[in-house]
Amino acid sequence: MIQIETLTSGPDAATQKALESFESEFTYPLGPHQRFGISHGADYTLFARSMGGAAVYVALDGAKVIGALSVVLRQLQRPDGSVQPAAYIADLKVSEEKRRGFALIKLFKRAFDDFTPLCSIAFGVTMDGTTRIPTNYSGRAGMPLFTPVAQIAILKVSGPASQRTYAPTPANGNARTCTAIATITSAETYRCMAGDSASRSLIAPQIISTHSGGATAILEDTRRAKILMDDNGREMKNLHLTNLSYQSAAQCAELIKQAAATADATGHDGLFVAIPAEHADEVCEGLQNTNHTVAPATVYAHGISPQGNWSINTAEI
Repeated sequence: MIQIETLTSGPDAATQKALESFESEFTYPLGPHQRFGISHGADYTLFARSMGGAAVYVALDGAKVIGALSVVLRQLQRPDGSVQPAAYIADLKVSEEKRRGFALIKLFKRAFDDFTPLCSIAFGVTMDGTTRIPTNYSGRAGMPLFTPVAQIAILKVSGPASQRTYAPTPANGNARTCTAIATITSAETYRCMAGDSASRSLIAPQIISTHSGGATAILEDTRRAKILMDDNGREMKNLHLTNLSYQSAAQCAELIKQAAATADATGHDGLFVAIPAEHADEVCEGLQNTNHTVAPATVYAHGISPQGNWSINTAEI
């Protein structure tokens, strides 16, 4: 019989070990030619908890983990500037042999029983090319329906692009203290400000901006809470730009090049950043002298209409 365990802090040793074994089964598309795996390290819940009030729901068949769902209560800023609480689906996995069973239904029922009193909308991000997408399984058996509301482009950028021309500012250990700096916004944008970057980042999070101030972001990593691995099991050691705001595609590209140069200079493989899909071509035109790939992804949502772009932090996908 399937049991659902709710974790709001680090799991015990046995559950942690079972979760590590469980997540090693999964890989995800990163564009058309590459896949990656994920390890959430020594505390499976830390990644979700770094974003806000979180719960990790674990489906157990005896002592074996057969599914996991991480949900975070976020403050979602709408294009009109209003802010509304939303449930962010930060992680969802179900063992292949159990996907036709009740594990997924039970996970969502427990999560939405907990989060429905707190918010009426929800969203998540799925890499394009994923075998099963939310429209395949949501909206059935009492599960809320998730529909596509926006496309984003996840850029992976590497190679020395330019010399560092900005003066990074320490984020005082917590990216929440930086949100006042990230005031440049694109019109018609949904966004959540980055959570507690310092709890998930090995490097000290830094505010970076172009000389003109036309683009700004926080530079961090996720290596305390989430590690990406390539097809050979090698760690993909990357930095991330979060809370990215920019006035033009050219300013965005300039900031990305500066951050990519920092990644190269500090021994990282590269940089991840997400932008609205409709900006991707113009931004990529400005990324001369870099190696960059574009991996498309889709924002799925419940209770949110498909209007406006979305600003998504790759450190939180």
